[in-house]
Amino acid sequence: MDKFSHRFRFYSIGFVIGLFFLIIFLNQRSSCMNYFPNGRVLTEMQGKKIIVDSAIEQQLKSYNKPNNWVRDSLLMDGDIDFDKSEPRAKPCSKYYIEYQNMEAYVTKCKDEVILTKINRLQPKK
Repeated sequence: MDKFSHRFRFYSIGFVIGLFFLIIFLNQRSSCMNYFPNGRVLTEMQGKKIIVDSAIEQQLKSYNKPNNWVRDSLLMDGDIDFDKSEPRAKPCSKYYIEYQNMEAYVTKCKDEVILTKINRLQPKK
């Protein structure tokens, strides 16, 4: 029994040290764990500069959406329809995103995201 308690103490000390290092290193990472394609694409878009044309800004105002609605709502909680999107388009990928009663067409380039079109969805009957 003495050998077991001796081994258990060494195991416990190693486990606590390993746990300590894991906590330190994993807390420093600022990455988000998105395992699904929808989440990964939206997270990547949130980190880029968002360009909204003045005509689309006026359209957003007519829909009573604030300027930060694109980043805070559409790109945070939107659903990408990959059947209507072109993720492998060159030079920039094109995505169709639905959020609540809105649909948006977004172009994702290397350094920026361009909101190209936005419309209200018709209620489904």
